[in-house]
This record gives sequence, structure tokens and C-alpha cells, in this order.
Amino acid sequence: MFLISCGGSEKSTDNSQIKIEESIDKNKKSSITREYVIKSNDVNKLLWTGSAVGKSHYGTVNFDGYISVEDGNLKKGEILFDLTSISSEDLTGDWKTKLDNHLKDTAFFFTDKYPTATLMINKFDGTNITGELKIKEITKEITFPAEVVVEDSTFSSTSNFTIDRTEYGIVYGSENFFDLAKDKVISDEINFSVTINVKNSKL
Repeated sequence: MFLISCGGSEKSTDNSQIKIEESIDKNKKSSITREYVIKSNDVNKLLWTGSAVGKSHYGTVNFDGYISVEDGNLKKGEILFDLTSISSEDLTGDWKTKLDNHLKDTAFFFTDKYPTATLMINKFDGTNITGELKIKEITKEITFPAEVVVEDSTFSSTSNFTIDRTEYGIVYGSENFFDLAKDKVISDEINFSVTINVKNSKL
């Protein structure tokens, strides 16, 4: 009985030690902070959609920035949008050139003076991203739903959200600011669909 008891005690001690070591190792891994560098390409995309009565247009904008992940969770980030790269994808030829230039002129984003817009990501609660979106000289807090997946060295997310452009001083064609015929009204809402998938991380 004595020998059996001693053997059992040694086995229990070994298991406890293994559990402690596993716990320490797990805590070390969970405390890792990773920074993911993001740049728009065929995988990382932003698609915008704007509409007017009876029609709509969509296109892309180039962007870059970073996302910081801590304990496997999105903590913060900064995305810089190159508004000079605004491109309509549903038009070609002269019609495309005309719309692209119109979006860049003083009526809309005025890219000669304000070439970039910025999204500062402040937190992610598991469902929604909250941050500060700056367009022209106006910064507003914005919260929007997002699906975020962090696995090993891979970060991916998808989000779809809408902003009111007039809150950022873009009032051209808005029925809330001008008395316009119905066929001249442009929606105040701009929809954004963003996909990010980054496999390389900077420790």
C-alpha cells in the first residue's frame, strides 16, 4: 500500500507540473502582439457604391495601413485612403473619366486639397468596430459591424457599412441642402464594402 501510494503521489505531481508549464506557455502565446501591414490589392479591397434616382455607380479606392492584434483580438489600427485613386468600375471611356474627375473635384472630395481620408480604429467588441473617420477636415466617430478572424499569423475581416456624406461637408446634389428636381438628387448615403486578408505579420 505504501509503495502504491508513493507511486500515485509522484504521478500526480508530474501531471500538475505539466499543467503549470502548459498554462505558462499558453499565457506567453496569448500575450503576443502582432502588427499586420495592409495594402490594397486583388485580395484587400474597398468597394464604394453611390446612387441617384434610378441609377447607381460603384468603384474602388486604394488604401494602406496597419492592424494591431493583442491576445488574438483586434485592438487598434489605422487605414489611410488615397482619394486621388478613386475609380468608377461600372463605366468606361469618357463617361468613366468624367465621373472620376467629378468625384475628385470641389463638388465632392476635393482631392487637390484633401488627397487622403483616415480611419483610426480604436476598438472591436467582437461584433462592431469603433473608430474615427476623417474626411476633409471633419472627424466623426463611426461604429460598424465587422467579421474578424485571427488565426496564427493570419488576419482577415469583412465589413459593410454606410456613411452620410453630408456630415463630412459633401453636400453636392443633396435634397437636404438644395431644391432640386427628383432626377437631379444624389443620395446622401455612400456604402462601403471592405475585405482584408493578410497572411504576413510583423512581430
